[in-house]
Amino acid sequence: MPNPSVFWTDAEVIVAVYFLSRGVTEVAISEMLQARGYHRSISSVRCKTMAIARQNKKLQKSRDEWDIRAVDFWLDSRTLPHGVVSQVIGPTDKDIAIMGEYGLSEVVLENLSCITLFWSELIP
Repeated sequence: MPNPSVFWTDAEVIVAVYFLSRGVTEVAISEMLQARGYHRSISSVRCKTMAIARQNKKLQKSRDEWDIRAVDFWLDSRTLPHGVVSQVIGPTDKDIAIMGEYGLSEVVLENLSCITLFWSELIP
């Protein structure tokens, strides 16, 4: 069995990349993962998401700016079915509370509204 401190499940990766791309900090993501039953340090979240960004260069417009559209398409390329991915990225009440603790609610809502506009342009 792989060492759980090294091996990341697809669900963990999806949570980390999705929420980081929406403006949630590594600190908050670490806590959100812990609330979901995973144990990832802040530096572990940072290292994992940086490695994913290096392997998938289209996910970021620049070092500090994620391409949310590219991230969404990448999420659908993971091994989990689309419906499961949607469940995994759905913020829990605890996620929302954690984001609120770090003052991230407005940033995340702004990013989510941009995505809603994008998808409404694609779907007539």
